[in-house]
Order: sequence, then C-alpha cells, then structure tokens
Amino acid sequence: MKQKKEILESEVLMASKDIFKFIPKERVLYHQHEEKIDLFDSRISVGYKNKNGSYTAYIFSSPIRYKASFVGYEDIDNRLVTVKSKDHKEGYMYRNNKNDILTYYPQKLTENNGVLVESYLHAIKFGFSNINFELTNKKIQSSIWNVKNDTVTYLDNNNIYKLNMYSTSLGVKLEFTIPPNYSEKEIVLWFETPSLSCSLEKGGYILLKESNEVKGIIHAPVIKSIESSEVFLNNKLHLSRANNRYYLSVQLDDKINFYNVENQYVLDVSIEIHRNKQPDSVIYSKRPDTNQYLADFNIIGNQEDIGIGRVYARLRIHEYVSDSIDNIRSVNYAVYNYFGSKDINKLTAHKVDEFWSSTEITWHKLVPYANKISEIAVSKQGYCYFDITEVAKQCLMDDTCSTESNGILLKSSNESDGYNIFASSDSAVFPSFIEINFINLPKSFKI
Repeated sequence: MKQKKEILESEVLMASKDIFKFIPKERVLYHQHEEKIDLFDSRISVGYKNKNGSYTAYIFSSPIRYKASFVGYEDIDNRLVTVKSKDHKEGYMYRNNKNDILTYYPQKLTENNGVLVESYLHAIKFGFSNINFELTNKKIQSSIWNVKNDTVTYLDNNNIYKLNMYSTSLGVKLEFTIPPNYSEKEIVLWFETPSLSCSLEKGGYILLKESNEVKGIIHAPVIKSIESSEVFLNNKLHLSRANNRYYLSVQLDDKINFYNVENQYVLDVSIEIHRNKQPDSVIYSKRPDTNQYLADFNIIGNQEDIGIGRVYARLRIHEYVSDSIDNIRSVNYAVYNYFGSKDINKLTAHKVDEFWSSTEITWHKLVPYANKISEIAVSKQGYCYFDITEVAKQCLMDDTCSTESNGILLKSSNESDGYNIFASSDSAVFPSFIEINFINLPKSFKI
C-alpha cells in the first residue's frame, strides 16, 4: 500500500487576509482603520480609510513589498518554507516564502557550506569558522528583542553552541548564544560575495560594494544579556581576506563577565542586501570622530561607553505627496524602542535648519538644531510617535525639498542620565515610518 506523503506545516501557507499586518495594532485602533486604499500602495507604503471618513498613510523606511512581476507588487512573507528541487538549491532545507531577497538555510553549516542571502543580482554566503552546526528545528520563537519570528535553530555536535536565525525583508538576523565560561573572547564569521568588494567602516560595520555603490551590509554586532536589558557595544571588528573568502573577527566587549554562569549573552548580527531607504545618522559624544551612518540601531540619551547619542533623520513627505497643507490633520514620525524600562525617559524632536551629510556628520561637526517640535515620555517596548505636523506642512510648502532634507533631530531631554535603544531607519525588522493623516484623499500620492 502506498504511503501518504507527510505534508510539512511549512509547505501549507494560507494567504494572509490581514490588511493591517505591516502596521502596529495600536494605530489600527487609534485611527479606527476600516478599508485599505489602493492609492497608498507601494513597495514601502500602505494606507487606509478611517471610520470618521479621514485617511491615514504609512511610509516605511524599508520595503514591505517586492516587485513580483511586471504588473505589480506582492507582500513580503518571511515565513519559512521547505526548499524544493525546482529551486536548484541542493543542500538547503528552508527559505523565506515570498521576497525578491531570499535566504536559504542549509542542513549543515560548516566551513564549506553556509547560509545564502540572494537577490537577483547579488549573493552573500556566510558561516562560522571552526564551528560546525546541524539544523535541529524550525519553529516560531521569540528573538532576544522579544518578538516572535519563524526561526531555524542550529546546534554543534557537542551542544555547546546554539545559533538562531530568521529572515528579514532585506536578509537575515542571526543570534549566537555565547556559552558560559567562553574563553575565546572572539567569534569569527566567514563570508563570500563574489561580485562585491568589502570594507570595514569606522562605524563598526562591513559595506559590500559594486563600483563604489553600497549593495550589501553586515551591521555592527550587538551583545545582549538574556536575563536583562544590558547591552554591550564595544566589540572590536577585524576584517581579513584569504583565497577569495573574507573573515570577520568579532572581539567581544571586555566588560562582559563570561564566568557568570547565571547569565547568558547573545551576539546579534544583521546581514543584508542594501536598499535605498529613508536615511538617518546617529552621533555619539565619546566617539566624536565616528559617524554611525547605516547602523541598524540608534542610542538616544547617555550611555556609559559611547556617551550622549543624538539622531538626525531626513523626511520623505514632499517627495511623495502633493497636497494642500489644509488637508493635513497630523503627521507623526515613528521609531521602535527595543525594550521597556522602569525609568521613564523624555525625548524631544527638533527641527533642523541646516544641511548635513549622512556620511560625514560627527560630534565634532555638530549641526545646530532649532526649536523643539514635540516631546514624548518613553518607557515601554514598541513604537514611539513624535508629532512633526508643523514641520511636515513646511515640507509640503517647500518645493526645493530642503526642509525635509534637513529633517529633524531626536535627542534626550536630559542628556546627563538614562538612554533608550531604538531601531534605526536601516532596521529591516522594525523600520521607522512616517504616518500622515489626511482629512480627505490627497491630491497626489506617488512613490
């Protein structure tokens, strides 16, 4: 008797009918969204009609859709599916379901067999030096930032090393759990990218370039305590090359107490294909000559190792919207706070009246900021919303686009104590976004 083929859960994916999947649930309730509006659809935007007859559009800093054909876009779906023979990817077990950037996860992760991040034009393959892993399971589980993702788990033969990975809209996030009493104080990744050149930047990240244009990025690693919200940022990177392969050595922060068996630490790294997004740049007082452009996290406030952190962010409003300012009810700039705190920190947004360069701004080259636009109190994990209505209206009236190019500054009200860690506009997991509330449909909305 012929046996019935087992259908893997990952192969049965129902089409999602959740029209609110890309936006925080609290905004659905706050605005009382009722109907999705096609006018607002693009690779980075979505919008709705509200119960009171008004309209809300959301413009994200990284893609929520991808160009699936000549006629339109499809929603990115990072649930993991089994790799089929038609994919021509022998040795790989899973990949994300729908995107034009696909991440393939192998059964064995060795010196010769790596995770593959691939777009139509470029590819990045990577693994760990001197550690061989075996894929043990695929399931929905929480990341170190307490967000659930479809995740693969790898273990080494002796069950000493654990590695979790999940797909993002631009590539992959990896979480390497550092074992207790870890004496090496170093983790080495190998990676290959045949069509791209690589460089280690002062900001602590790797840029992958083609003809001097950024095509990929390995973000600066963060080490986080599992038991607390403590993070370690003084990890030193070294990049070398041998036999067409690059080696990235991460020397772990000296302040980590690896001999505290009651605490565990996780190395968090993002490896991505780069896409043009809404740019921001963060500067720190104790790193006065370093620009942190293209970091996927921003620290606002005063942190012991890096000092005072401030974020300069450009806006994209006039570039996409043509409308009367009288039709604008409100505009918010939203950024994601990685974890909650018992302490409540107050943050302010300020208008910036001078031009600044994303790649050249440093603490030694401070760009002055103008009047305070808004102030918020931050304590909980999740998105925070700065009211930038007046600046947004000025952007719409400025045909030179210099107002939105100068953008806004985000800083702590009290820069002597306390800090928060936010996802930057380069985060593929928690992209920042602009929320525009219209009284009526705008005259033009085109991205």
